[in-house]
Amino acid sequence: MNSLFDTRYASQPFPRTGPDFWNVKEFPGPRGLDGGLGYRPMVFALIADGVAHRDIWPLSDSKVDRALKKLDEIKPYITKWWLAGEEPIQLLINREYALTSAPDGRALAAIKRGISLRMVGRRYYRAKLLDCS
Repeated sequence: MNSLFDTRYASQPFPRTGPDFWNVKEFPGPRGLDGGLGYRPMVFALIADGVAHRDIWPLSDSKVDRALKKLDEIKPYITKWWLAGEEPIQLLINREYALTSAPDGRALAAIKRGISLRMVGRRYYRAKLLDCS
């Protein structure tokens, strides 16, 4: 799972980190997050709140509370909580999202097809190494 943005929506500088997903002033536009019942939106929220990747697990009650509080901040900007893996890509293509979380494989496949999307953060640089963007 990764953050992904539509380059047609975003102007330079592009979002580069997890916290940029929450920065609606510098990176405006509608957002999407995984709406399935699970931990993924909480992980995104913890990263946006400054928790290091290595410190996310195990998810304690205090981390869950912290993640839910962070999700409350972005909730007004989430236009749709997506459920199926291809859904966030299609919603980006349709310009219904500016930024969203999305499965890595789906994101890389869309980028490789030439769709104007970019991945955010360290996985984006792996995509560059794979010559997918």
